[in-house]
Amino acid sequence: MKNHLYKAALLAALGLALSPVAKAADLYVGFNDYAGTTVSGADAGNDYVIDLGAFTDFTTTSTLQSSISSSLFTSAFGGDANDLNNVAVGAVAGGATTGGSYLYATVNPGNLSGGKFTAAKNDVSSIPTGVYAAAGSATSPTWDYLVAQSPTVGDQSGNGVYSQFGVSPESSLVSGDVTLTLWGSTLATGLGKTPTAFSELGTLTIDANSTGAGADTITFTGADVTPAPEPTTYGIFAGVGLLGLALRRQFAAKVA
Repeated sequence: MKNHLYKAALLAALGLALSPVAKAADLYVGFNDYAGTTVSGADAGNDYVIDLGAFTDFTTTSTLQSSISSSLFTSAFGGDANDLNNVAVGAVAGGATTGGSYLYATVNPGNLSGGKFTAAKNDVSSIPTGVYAAAGSATSPTWDYLVAQSPTVGDQSGNGVYSQFGVSPESSLVSGDVTLTLWGSTLATGLGKTPTAFSELGTLTIDANSTGAGADTITFTGADVTPAPEPTTYGIFAGVGLLGLALRRQFAAKVA
């Protein structure tokens, strides 16, 4: 308890905040800067974790959008001049459903054993949201500690999501942008059950830039969502329709 209070005081002094543990039924996007520099006196590797809402909202037919706080992103990574290109980002979710449990991630780890599935799900359920220094422990977990330190370096616990998957759910931002595929699996209750194969749910398009179209947004697009035609496409359709109408009138006139 003493160590936890000391860390809370340290984070407050650094202008960072450690939020309460996230809800187990939500999907989380986590940014971390394992390759970055020290920020406001804190260890390199500060984390910024966003709660995107209930996992049940992320389906193959849904479209959702969330925002990135520019000020929180800057607080966590502003000391790194290359933050929009070396900050890692990924998404994970884990929790219970009726008759079983679920696991979402922006990686397809292939088939998982029931034990590894459950361990990864439990780790995800312990992730706090907000901005905080990345140094973590079993009693004061962070994204780095429970998920992954980078796209190539595992979780600090040695037994977290990265370790269970055998692959990281993260990718690095490129000019502040990245598109990640979201996958999901379920595990039924009962002895001897195995998780279903991961299936594609959709994509997360992340724009961490603070300027330009789509700035500071996270957009989920379900795998079965049909993209809306571009304005130029509507113009083509209209032109074809008018041409057809003109030809029909000409044909009618000749027949008359």
